[in-house]
Amino acid sequence: TTFLGNLASTTTFTARTNANTLRTFTVPAMSTGTWYHVVFTRSGGSLRCYVIAVESSTGAITVMGTFSTDVLCGYFNTPSVSWIGNNDDPRIYNRALTQQEITDLYGGSAEVTSGLVGYWPFEEGTGLTTADGSGNGRTGTLTNGPTWSTDVPAQLAG
Repeated sequence: TTFLGNLASTTTFTARTNANTLRTFTVPAMSTGTWYHVVFTRSGGSLRCYVIAVESSTGAITVMGTFSTDVLCGYFNTPSVSWIGNNDDPRIYNRALTQQEITDLYGGSAEVTSGLVGYWPFEEGTGLTTADGSGNGRTGTLTNGPTWSTDVPAQLAG
C-alpha cells in the first residue's frame, strides 16, 4: 500500500494485518503541513513501513487474512484515531514493492503497474466518489465529510 499524506500531526501509523490484529509503526518526526510519501509492504511474515523512500520501521506480523469488507484509508472504527490531514494518490498492490520501485514512485520517475490492484489519484475535485486509475474499476467512496483541497504534492501537481 502506498499513499501520500499531509499530516496535521502524527508519528505513528497503524496497519491492520488481519481481522483482529493491528501493527503500529513509529516513524521519524514529521512536520505539520509537509507532504510525506508513505509505503507499507508485506513479504512473508514481515511488514515494512517506508517514509520518503527510506525504510523507517519493520515488524513481524501474522499472515494477513482475506477481507470481504471495504478498505479504509485514513479512518479506523473510532473518530479518536481518524486521519487528520490530507491524503492523495493511495495505491494497493497484490505484491511487495521493491526498494527501487518505492524510490521510483516517490521521485515520480516511473509508474509501477505490476500487481496494481487499486489506485485513487483524487483528481475529481468535487463529489463523494473517486475513480480507480488502475483500470480495475474499483471506484472509491468518500465518507465522513471529506473536503477537496488544491494543496497537492509538487510532483503530482499538473
